[in-house]
Amino acid sequence: MTQHVTASTGFKCQIVQDGPVGESSGPTRRMRIQLDSPMEEKDPEIRGVRIVQEEQPDLIEVEYEAGLNPREVLAGFRPWGGVYVPPAQESSIDSAQREVLRLLHLTTVSAVLCFPVLVFAWAPLPPHPTVYGGISLALTTVIQLYVARPIYVSGIRALTVQRTIDMDLLVALSTGTAYLFSTVAYAFREAGRPIDHQGESYFETSALLVTLVMLGRLIAAYARRRSTNAVAQLTCMQVDQATLVLPSGETQVIPTGLVHVNDVLRLEPGDRIPTDGRVISGEAHVDESSITGESAPVLKRSGAVLVAGTVLMGSNPSGLDMRVTLSPDENTLSRMAELMRAAQGARLRVQDTADRVAGWLAPVVLVLGTITFVVWAGFGLSAANRVVDATARAAETREAVVDSIGYAVAVLVVSCPCAIALCVPMVAVIAVAVGTRRGVLFKTVEALESAYDVSVVVFDKTGTLTLGKLSVESSKYYPQETVPWLGTERGIQSVVRALTGSSTHPVSAAVHEHVMATLASASPLHADGLDVKAIPGKGVEATVDGIVIRGGSAVWAAGGGTVKNLGDHTVFVVSVATDPAHSVFTCIAHYTLSDSLRPDALSTIKSLTQRGLEVHILSGDNHGVVTRTASALGIPTTQARGGCSPEEKGQWIKFLQGAESEDCESGCDSEISKRRKVMFVGDGTNDALALVQSDVGVSLGGGTDVASSAAQVVLLSSLNTGLSDVFKLARAARRRVLINFAWAGIYNAAAILLACGALGQARIPPQWAGLGELVSVLPVVLVAWSLGVVNW
Repeated sequence: MTQHVTASTGFKCQIVQDGPVGESSGPTRRMRIQLDSPMEEKDPEIRGVRIVQEEQPDLIEVEYEAGLNPREVLAGFRPWGGVYVPPAQESSIDSAQREVLRLLHLTTVSAVLCFPVLVFAWAPLPPHPTVYGGISLALTTVIQLYVARPIYVSGIRALTVQRTIDMDLLVALSTGTAYLFSTVAYAFREAGRPIDHQGESYFETSALLVTLVMLGRLIAAYARRRSTNAVAQLTCMQVDQATLVLPSGETQVIPTGLVHVNDVLRLEPGDRIPTDGRVISGEAHVDESSITGESAPVLKRSGAVLVAGTVLMGSNPSGLDMRVTLSPDENTLSRMAELMRAAQGARLRVQDTADRVAGWLAPVVLVLGTITFVVWAGFGLSAANRVVDATARAAETREAVVDSIGYAVAVLVVSCPCAIALCVPMVAVIAVAVGTRRGVLFKTVEALESAYDVSVVVFDKTGTLTLGKLSVESSKYYPQETVPWLGTERGIQSVVRALTGSSTHPVSAAVHEHVMATLASASPLHADGLDVKAIPGKGVEATVDGIVIRGGSAVWAAGGGTVKNLGDHTVFVVSVATDPAHSVFTCIAHYTLSDSLRPDALSTIKSLTQRGLEVHILSGDNHGVVTRTASALGIPTTQARGGCSPEEKGQWIKFLQGAESEDCESGCDSEISKRRKVMFVGDGTNDALALVQSDVGVSLGGGTDVASSAAQVVLLSSLNTGLSDVFKLARAARRRVLINFAWAGIYNAAAILLACGALGQARIPPQWAGLGELVSVLPVVLVAWSLGVVNW
């Protein structure tokens, strides 16, 4: 398999995982362990652990279930002197670096060998053509066999395996032709029968061609290596060690790879946070600029979220303790690196066009080179036939053939599909890296492309435009005398506490916090320990003693019954159905809640409207609350809808994109429907369908895992800054792609005209045609790099 892939692609392949696949029943992790003595048993007697690879007799790799503590796994190998070995360095970064070093070596060798050949050809030296020619032949042969060998192999592989004509084949044909012609010319001259009247060879053409082509490829490889630096920088931000707080209160320094969920870590001022977690004691300012792009330090108190790679500042000498919520291989840094690798490996739709053009250019150039040779040979031979003297006619004929070969070689080499092929990926890779540096994670490069065409932006409300920090303003209880444990307010509060205890939705969490404060000193009551089921977009539901209990939006909680009009407020209604068969629900409690806008919500909406974008709000919250929020933000109330289920959000997104009216329910206005690109911004589980349905789904960094998985873009920076950067980057990337395409087209047209002699005396000599790759690729690289240095 690896040999076939290598033969087909030209990339060296290596096995990154060996052993059985698919045997695990759940998520697994891996660990490398150094042993002092060999193991007699194949696998240790630890449940959920197995050896998957023996890299060396004393170095093994084990796979274990994700729920196991890595320190316990390592302890199982202590009888054999097992010691933890950190993961190997990022292989893709190593590969890019090796490619740069390989090309640097080949370019240096070619340049060193080429220099004497150029001196012999161009410098005013004493006339010793045999010596100079012999040395040039030897040096050029080394260049052909050693430096240019990968070009020949790649070109032949493309022709024989992939059935295509690529740039490598053109370079191989041109430089091979120049080398063979020079060798034949040297042999004829030494035999006393020079091909042309000057008796010159053209070894410098072949040598300089290869050197300049390798120089161009070295620059392109270096540019690609620089574009992967963002992943390397993320990897470097992951610290090697962490300070573990033991149950006894003592501390122990351990490798970060052995940190497990729920571990307690101690952080001192200046420490880089090892992995994601929450503060459990102490308070301090944290520099999150490396992740979010925001320069202002953030104060972290008990319960605050800490992100891997951020730095604890020295405002509190005592530091703080944190509880780990994500293991190091799943934390924010790891997810960012994985998203960047995926995005950098993805393709833009316009890349298909670029590849088709580049694929057609090579065979077209081959045909043009052949035509150039035939035309110039025809002109030269026609002129030679008019010469009367036979000796002079033969010399003119040889001169015509030599000139024709020179023109054809120049045409083959000077054209460059590489510039067209690099137009898109160079810009995309650097744009993704720049976005990551500014706290905008593009999970797919298609999102970068689609964001340019977005004309409608749709927001969720709670937690997106608002802080999601709801608080209960008022509450009302309706005891049910027919149900003993619901006959008092305290009994109802106990039910609400149990019903909302496991929900992470902001509304449920606020109600739970309010009830917990009321029942702080109360003993457990009847409804504690309910089996609660979350209904996305609606609320939570449980059954106890045959009675169905619901808590959530007023319409859903009411079931087939009625709920008192609670006005334009966010409400949480709790109801019961004593006869589930008839689905008649009776309200037993309702809570009125309030939320506040994000500090940057208004500036975000203003920024979007100034760009000419149409802004909508879709929310599962009370319609009156949603319209009031829209009014506060300057959004027309006709573009704000409340009481939306996840399915209705998806239908509205579909409608705004231009779906037929029958695809949209709940009164879609047919006048709005056009074919448009829609961006949806949300952070909740109930937003997942809308995020997937939209052309560009954007999730906030603090959103749920489901929302982050469904989104194409994740914002770690503030809402205003993040969305602004998305649109700016999309516009800047599109502009640079167009500039690169224009340059590649202009260059190839002008270069071919100059090389084939169509412009008279203005032409590109064959020995300088190798500059084509450098001249064409360098502007493409510089334009792409400008994304990272220019204030776009």
